[in-house]
Amino acid sequence: MSGFRKNCVFMLLTTLVMGGLFPSFAQENTKPFMQKAEDDYAVYTLGGTYSESGYLGARIDMKREGQTRIFRVTPGWKYRLKEIRILGVSGVPVKDLLKGAPVADEVYSGARMSEWSGSIWKKYGPPRGPFTHVSQTGVIDNENATVTVKVEFQEKR
Repeated sequence: MSGFRKNCVFMLLTTLVMGGLFPSFAQENTKPFMQKAEDDYAVYTLGGTYSESGYLGARIDMKREGQTRIFRVTPGWKYRLKEIRILGVSGVPVKDLLKGAPVADEVYSGARMSEWSGSIWKKYGPPRGPFTHVSQTGVIDNENATVTVKVEFQEKR
């Protein structure tokens, strides 16, 4: 069977199953897949929560016992912000850019960094501001459990 025909058959069966025309087939054959997807999402969400709390190397293991999920979390080290390095800026004082920024020794949070750089972009980005682009890169030092963040700006020419 050609790839096109296989795709058509798959789409037809998917439509029938999702439409409830083969409910027993859907329940029997999709339950393990859905459980696996839900389990993976639970591990992913829990890992994200630990990461936003500074545990960048958290390891999450999960097993099922019947309907119960059992999570084993090994958080590892809590990472802290070492410094923020501002690059590519000449038209705006660096101290103005660092207003509201996370400070050294604060627990590292990618969301917090994005929130801060987003506020800079809103204030200094197009159309009126001097910057055309901003990017940030985190350099992780596993030995010292720190993160150095490099924020690079491109100014209008």
